[in-house]
Amino acid sequence: RVADLPRRAASMYNKFVMSTFTANTELGYDGSALLANAHANTAGSADYLVAGSLTIALLNTGIKAIELRTDELGEPLGLYAKKLLVGPAQRLIAQQLTGSTRPYAVTSSGIEGVSSVVGVMNVENYTGGSIDVLVDARLTGNEWLLFDDSQPGIRPFFLAEFRSPVAVALTEPTGLHRFMVDEYLWSVEFDIRIVPGAWQCCHGSVTA
Repeated sequence: RVADLPRRAASMYNKFVMSTFTANTELGYDGSALLANAHANTAGSADYLVAGSLTIALLNTGIKAIELRTDELGEPLGLYAKKLLVGPAQRLIAQQLTGSTRPYAVTSSGIEGVSSVVGVMNVENYTGGSIDVLVDARLTGNEWLLFDDSQPGIRPFFLAEFRSPVAVALTEPTGLHRFMVDEYLWSVEFDIRIVPGAWQCCHGSVTA
């Protein structure tokens, strides 16, 4: 429907961002993908890509990785893990891990675990309220991205817009399509490219 064109056009930006994230093949300004096992111009080695669905251990690793990152001189970048992007498949675990409390499975040995569980209780969550969960239906697997978007001009992705969205209408009565099938055509056209941005602010997994 014609009335849906603006909404559908706007959703295309999101589609391109999500497809660029999940493919993780577009190279950034340093010649590496956004999530890579190593990037140039860092003090020592730094792993930005992990394999596996979201867990408390991986989330904790990501938080520490982002907030301890330094520049090539070893100076802290001042980043802070603020957003967690997931798909519907990981919405529940993401909300549990970032809420004010989280389920804590207790084993027969009295420690947290996933086997020989004898009870579950809620415990105070150290990340409670500090990380916002973003859920995107275009992420159909177990992909997740932890990032900081609080710094001016520092984002996981950048938008290169070569032509802004413009409505195109083929509504001339003498148009070929109208003449052949008695239909008018409408579209919204634009030229954009999504490229990896500041990999320093990111940590995550593209494992579906």
